[in-house]
Amino acid sequence: MGNGKTLSEFERGQILAYSEDGHSNRQISKRIGRSLCVINNFLKDKENYGTKSRGKPPKCFDARQTRLILRVASNSMTSAAGICNSCGINGHLRTVQRLLKASTNLKFKKIKAKPALLARHKTARLEFAKAHMSWTKEWRKVIFSDEKKFNLDGPDGYHFYWHDLRKEEKILSRRQMGGGSLMVWAAIGWKNNTEIIVCSSKMNQENYKEILQENILGKGYHLAGPEFVFQQDNASIHTALSVKQWFSTKKLRVMEWPAKSPDLNIIENLWGTLSRKVYANGRQFHSTLELQDSIKTCWKQISRKEVQSLYNSLPNRIFEVINKNGACTHY
Repeated sequence: MGNGKTLSEFERGQILAYSEDGHSNRQISKRIGRSLCVINNFLKDKENYGTKSRGKPPKCFDARQTRLILRVASNSMTSAAGICNSCGINGHLRTVQRLLKASTNLKFKKIKAKPALLARHKTARLEFAKAHMSWTKEWRKVIFSDEKKFNLDGPDGYHFYWHDLRKEEKILSRRQMGGGSLMVWAAIGWKNNTEIIVCSSKMNQENYKEILQENILGKGYHLAGPEFVFQQDNASIHTALSVKQWFSTKKLRVMEWPAKSPDLNIIENLWGTLSRKVYANGRQFHSTLELQDSIKTCWKQISRKEVQSLYNSLPNRIFEVINKNGACTHY
């Protein structure tokens, strides 16, 4: 068993007072909530208590091995066990983990999943940011929308690695959408959100227009006022010719949106919040109906303050895109 926490000055004063008052060491231990061993050690040598060095655990690795372990951790995305294998170290997994944890330059982090940006994507993002750099309250007229996949057995896998704080964070590139157990659609506005709409993972153009007809065309002013602008990403179903014609016929204003820009779509942050609520405490689901009920219940728990806080973050996101010449932001 490791050494316990050293007695504070207040605790030492309590012990001395109780001891002078005739209390036994066992009684003092119960009164102040510290172990009998700690009480005995203090009263045995009050003058020198806390001055002795506890020493350091013996080193299992020499300087060369330590440098090798830290170098492998810094230059790879493998686990501590993988680092042991790479370095040819057997039977010292816990020691390697302690060494990595003690390093001031390393931190165990989840890999951020962001799209891979080509030069043309960065250029488009930069142009979009410059065109909207003066926007503040104007963002309140924008209705943000998106689809999200939910799995019965929990969110998509997490990827962690030992991050060298002196280097750029590693990014896991992924495509925007894929198949899943349940696909939902929603939109948010400064004033209100739509309900969660369950849709097919193979949703076609007609399905999408029906969703917009029901939830945006007739209700958009409830979400963001009478002069609202609709935002959607550049998924093929969103940019299909028939959908564009539908927007034109209905005179629905649609924001020109730069590709590969989930960090600018604030509903992405709400998907993260929603996922944490739905899968809280490692929860899993036995049916899509059960999952659906949980998603809808948790969606209603998201506060208006939280949504408006995300809207207020948009000017900062825009300037971060400009400062990074179109690269991904930290959002």
